[in-house]
Amino acid sequence: DSDYRVRANILDFDNPMSSVPEKQSRTPLSFELYQNYPNPFNPTTTIAFSLDRRDYVTLLVFDLLGREVAKLADENYAAGVHTVQWDGRNSQGSQVSSGIYFIQLRTSLGTSNQRKAVLLR
Repeated sequence: DSDYRVRANILDFDNPMSSVPEKQSRTPLSFELYQNYPNPFNPTTTIAFSLDRRDYVTLLVFDLLGREVAKLADENYAAGVHTVQWDGRNSQGSQVSSGIYFIQLRTSLGTSNQRKAVLLR
């Protein structure tokens, strides 16, 4: 009896072992645009997104008036998690002013997601 209690104390009943190991998927289960980091930012920020399948992606930055400021991505991406940097410049290469910007991710199927980014100079 006491021998069983000693052995029971070292067993992890919350995580039983199975005879067949589970495969962990590295492919995301959904389309997602994550919050940029850092936010607020100066001079650059990282924008991450995930795709559950290969897709054509457009990643755009808009100002508060809805005008397109920059196009950060416009190409095919494989399924998985991807990152893109924004250096606070517009499509012409000029620095944009401090303020609130919207980062929008669009896919070929018309799916879109948007996040707010704050640039502080």
